[in-house]
Parts: sequence; C-alpha cells; structure tokens
Amino acid sequence: MRRFFILYILPVIALMAILSSCGDNDEPMPVEPETPTGPDKPVGPDPDDADKTPLTLLIYMVADNSLGTLGFAEQDLSEISTAMSENALGENARLLVYKSMPGVNKGVVPELVEFTDGAPEPKLLKSYPDDPSIYSTSEERMAEVLEDVREIAPAKEYGLIMWSHSTAWRTEDSALPARSFGQDRDRRMAIPALGRVLNKFSHKFIYFDCCLMANVEVAYELRHATPLIVASGAEVHGDGMPYQLTVPIFAKGDARAVAEKTFEYYDSRSGVDRWCTQSVIETDKLDRLAAATRSLMETATPLSSTRGIQTYSPTSSFRTYDMDDYVSRISTDETAYQTWLTILTEAVTYKASTPYVNGNHRIAKYCGLSSNIVTSANDASKYHYNELQWWADVVSHNPNFAE
Repeated sequence: MRRFFILYILPVIALMAILSSCGDNDEPMPVEPETPTGPDKPVGPDPDDADKTPLTLLIYMVADNSLGTLGFAEQDLSEISTAMSENALGENARLLVYKSMPGVNKGVVPELVEFTDGAPEPKLLKSYPDDPSIYSTSEERMAEVLEDVREIAPAKEYGLIMWSHSTAWRTEDSALPARSFGQDRDRRMAIPALGRVLNKFSHKFIYFDCCLMANVEVAYELRHATPLIVASGAEVHGDGMPYQLTVPIFAKGDARAVAEKTFEYYDSRSGVDRWCTQSVIETDKLDRLAAATRSLMETATPLSSTRGIQTYSPTSSFRTYDMDDYVSRISTDETAYQTWLTILTEAVTYKASTPYVNGNHRIAKYCGLSSNIVTSANDASKYHYNELQWWADVVSHNPNFAE
C-alpha cells in the first residue's frame, strides 16, 4: 500500500526518509502483462435468492513484499481475529481473505481462508499453488479468486478490500521504481489491468487499504466496477486501517462509516503518529466530473510549473496533487469553475485529512481527490499516463498538449 511504520528511537527526519513503505527505495519492477480474463459479463448479486448471505467481504491481501516481511499483514490478520472473538459478523456477512504471504517462491502458497465468529483461526478454503507465470497481481489470478468467492460464499452483495502497496495511477517507468496496485515479489498490476478485472464483477464498495488511491485517474478507470470507492489521498500508515474496529462496520455494509472510523482512530493520535486522509467517492458522478473537467481543459491556462500546488505526498519522484487546487489555477471561467466545484462535491461525499501526513508534510487543502498534472505533451507518455481513460476522455482535450 501503504504504509509507514514508526520507530520512535530515531529522529523524525530520518524516520520519514527510511521508513516509508511507499518510498523511493524499491527496485524497478516490470508490470505484469495485461491479459484479459474473467467472465464475459459482470458477475453480481442475485437479489432473488433469499437464502444467500446478505454480504460477502473479500480482503485481497498481496503481502509477498516489505509489508509482509515487516509483519503488517500478520498484524492485520490478528486484528481480524480479535474482531471475530467479539462476534463481529453476526448473520450479516461472511469474511474471506485471499492472502499471498512472503515466501511464495519458497513454497508458501497463496490461500483463500474464511474468518468466522468465535473461531480462533481462519478456515482454509483453497490453496493456489504458484508457478513462475502466475502472480497475485495478474488478471488471471485475481479473476480466479473473485470467481471462487462467488462460488464458495454466494451472497446478495459483495464488498472488496484491496490490501497491498500502491501508487495511484502510475505504472512502471524504466528510470524510477513504481507500482500501481500491489507488489507480488517482482510484479505489480497496472490500473487499466485492474479495471479490466474489477469491471467484470459487481461490488457494493471497494475499499483501498493502501496508499494514494483516492485519485481521479484510478476512480475513473474503476467507475463501472462499484458505486462506491473508499481510499486515502495520501500515503497511509503501515498499520493500515484498524480492523478490530472496522470489521463490525464492514459487516453492516457501511463503507463510509469505515472511513469515518479509520480517520477518527488516527486523528486521535498525537505527534508524528497522527496522520490520515480518507475519501468516499460516488462513481456514478464521475462521468459528469469528467465532462466538466474536459470543458475547463479546452480553455485552460497553460501551466508551466506545479510549484505551490498542494501535493498529497512528499515523495519527490512521484507526486499527486489536490485536484481542486490544480483545476482552480488553470480555469479561465469562474462560473464554469464553480459549477465544476459543485460536481466535485457531489462526487466526493466524504473527505477528511489531518493537518499533516507522513509526519511533517502539510495538508492545507484536501478536496478528497488527487490528480496528475500534465504540463506538456511529452508528459503524457511518462509512466504510461496516455494509456488511461482519464487522459483520453479529459486531459488530452487541453489544446496546450497538442502534438
């Protein structure tokens, strides 16, 4: 994801430089080939089957990476067990976890398990032996797991929690390390590939327990996969969400309340450990937002520099920007901008940020959605940005980027 961890015996500056799990120290890794897979049409709930569980939750945990080796995956699984000891699910939901833990290349195979109320350990449902061509970040594996969940734990509705590293929309570039969603050994998943899989399955909500995914490029790519996306605009703690507190809320199907609880949990902390951003995005509003943004792009003021625009991440090699702060600077029509702002507010129905994230990175503006900023036509090809739907439908209409 994700995620940072705190070692209080180190100075804060060294802390931020060394301990960022979404930082710049990863080795460059190739993007998993994007092979279309999955069913021919969306697989959704069957409201006519009254015998089905109201809600099946799946946590898709890709942890064969630093998050796993540092113990964050086991910590979250332990928090889930704590919730189970308090009968968090009741009759409302089933909770399955697909977990790919460290050591897959040494025989530690990924597993699909189910947590149940009162049980000290999860029940193994299925093992997924890996081979060199199959990764948890591949379209083939993700589609297989989503289909298995629907066969093993059929429900009226499904909720999905994505757990791993992530870097918003950005895909691999040979010059710098990057990831979009997930890191399974030396593979990650590009956002268009993620969209191809998830758009074939119906989910009541998708919650990203990982870094930087409250991003307009990501949300737009996934707008047909779910009516609701919950994510963080900034990087998040290594701890991730407090599952011992949020599982009972997830069981009720209230993803917005999970966002509120997660923010409350971290906002109550102090010092450098107090940081969190949360956003709730209604995807059926994103086509209107795209149209309004495209209209502003068509007459946009050229932007030669991003200096002074609010960033959500201090990472120098890759920054995401507050979408409102960005759009307000390129707009040439105040009335059109105010209309756009109303549409943005309708799309982002909940947003919250602490004053600082990552210890000392100031968040003075948080509209709830980040955006990439393209300043020239050459920027469009960086990190495969011009392969995104948001580029094609919105940003490419800016005449300043005509080649």
